Amino acid sequence: MALKTYRKEIKPETATHKIAIISVQDEIGSPVSDKSYRDTDSPRDVAKKLRKAAENKEIEAIILRVNSPGGAVTGAETIWYEVDYIANTLKKPIVISMGTLAASAGYMISAPATKIVANPGTITGSIGVASGKFSIGKAAAEYGINIQQILTAKNAAMWSAAGEFSTEEWQKVQQTLDHIYEMFLKKVANGRHLSVEEVRKIAKGQVWSGLKAKDLGLVDELGGFLKAISVTKALINVSDETPVQIMTEVDLKLTTGFLSGFFESMEFITRMTHSLKSAWQDSSKIQSKVEFQLK
Repeated sequence: MALKTYRKEIKPETATHKIAIISVQDEIGSPVSDKSYRDTDSPRDVAKKLRKAAENKEIEAIILRVNSPGGAVTGAETIWYEVDYIANTLKKPIVISMGTLAASAGYMISAPATKIVANPGTITGSIGVASGKFSIGKAAAEYGINIQQILTAKNAAMWSAAGEFSTEEWQKVQQTLDHIYEMFLKKVANGRHLSVEEVRKIAKGQVWSGLKAKDLGLVDELGGFLKAISVTKALINVSDETPVQIMTEVDLKLTTGFLSGFFESMEFITRMTHSLKSAWQDSSKIQSKVEFQLK
């Protein structure tokens, strides 16, 4: 069921505590990727929403819903900076609610948050870096296409699709990847209060279930969206029974996003019956709990 269906089961009440919901969906592009070519916001748009919610004094905490397989490191860093700023400079609670996927760059942006909540079957981790390019020179030649390049510098054609990387060029690419990888490890280590060597052992692109990720220290709590709300309430010293007002991206006068459709731009009060809450949080009823590694 969609969250809008659950909302119908909740009796409207007056709520004084406000929590903002912002989402990161699908692949994370470059910081200024054009939304007109995508159904999701660019990292810069997400960062603006996070900053606006963070600076709103009426909002006591933020939930960042992450459902992403990863993406561009530059885009991830744009969002990571805001999450880190909110959690560690402003000291405003920000809770990550992981969806089906929160891996690679999707995990990077989650690491500095106050708390991370994932379903047991969430695909997460994948702490690693990969890069490459298409090389079409030989294929083009088979069709009689001769590609000629005029270079202005030694490595000007390094990323050209006309040919493969030379040994020297690949060494430069590898040096860049190594630098980004070490940066990734440090961000996770700092965010999760682990040593770099501890993170290195569970990194290397290894993929983990939410269940295993909790054992490894990459996740704090297991559960779905309502569990994330419960964890957020605890961080702002609100009892689990106390209703809170969920501020969607529309309520905040931000660009419409994933959750605005769920909440239909209306106030969402989180007073649920015990049975409904248990059914939602018990992911064993809707997906398997599997510990696995993909190498």
